Amino acid sequence: MEKVLTLRKIRSSFFSLVVFLLFSEVFGKNETAECNPSQKSFSYLDAAVDLIAKAKLYFPTYEKLVVHQSKRPVDCEELLCNGHNKSGRYTIWPRSRVTGEKSLEVYCDMDTDGGGWTVIQRRGNFNRSKDYFYKDWKHYRAGFGDIEKDFWLGNDNIFALTNQRLNSIRFDLQAMEGEKRYALYDEFWIEDENRKYTLHINDYSGDAGDSMISRSNNMKFTTKDQKNDNFKDNCAIAFKGAWWYNECHDANLNGINHRGGHETFADGVNWRSWKGYHESLDTTEMKIRPKNFRKTSVLNDTPSDQANPDKNIKKTSVLNDSSSDERDSPKDSKSNPLPKDNPSEPINHSDSVWTDTPSSK
Repeated sequence: MEKVLTLRKIRSSFFSLVVFLLFSEVFGKNETAECNPSQKSFSYLDAAVDLIAKAKLYFPTYEKLVVHQSKRPVDCEELLCNGHNKSGRYTIWPRSRVTGEKSLEVYCDMDTDGGGWTVIQRRGNFNRSKDYFYKDWKHYRAGFGDIEKDFWLGNDNIFALTNQRLNSIRFDLQAMEGEKRYALYDEFWIEDENRKYTLHINDYSGDAGDSMISRSNNMKFTTKDQKNDNFKDNCAIAFKGAWWYNECHDANLNGINHRGGHETFADGVNWRSWKGYHESLDTTEMKIRPKNFRKTSVLNDTPSDQANPDKNIKKTSVLNDSSSDERDSPKDSKSNPLPKDNPSEPINHSDSVWTDTPSSK
């Protein structure tokens, strides 16, 4: 990096010298003959030659750096295409005007349906409090958790991963008894924070049923401290999560981790089209990869170098698991913001689901 900066200084000095020479040629005729004009010209020429010589010394390094940076993978699909076929933790460099060129540690799923998936969310039994995902806007913006356990990658990072090309998103769901289902959407991207991370999702396939398009497509993200939904109250507070709520949801994968059946209405890790509003799923994973994904032959790059091409570059971790949130009291609602499983079933938002003591670190 120091050599690149030196090159830029040389280039700037060279252009300044050219401008100065032209200026001197035009206006130098009026100068008094205190020195020989030819000597001044030779002096300028020597300086220019010296700058060119220095530039030649640094150009090879600059070219290598450009090639070096071009090898940085932007997502798990590029890692897979470059020979990394083991699921696990990797470093990528998403390209975004929001995150810049910062590195990001992610978990790559290289096994499911051909691999190449960048995991953006995971829920499960990791000895967290049931309300661990009931966090505020800043936490969902930056991300939180442990990428090898339960986590949210961060809305800024999800935007960075999806703003360059069209992606697919896959929801892998598992019930408490071990049954597994999935939902695949071949069109997925979100907008930036200025547009409240508005969700765009379409083209469903799978066996879990669609719980995203009808209520969450084109919706802004809502948290307990920032209401962007269409409900009279705050859906995130009413259903103890954070999501692309409407009035309010068919999916609530960031809700309370009840782990199985629960009497409270729709505040669990719910996927309505499969398990309804009274059964919280055991595990969930949300993962993305380019829509035009094709598993290609492995390139000749050394996998370890490809995953971490520059060991001297400081990694910027966006996952911060060191803070806890103040708990908001759930609000009662007499209206029904969701379809009922049974038209005659009463809705009770007053049941207390806060059985865990907030962790303080």
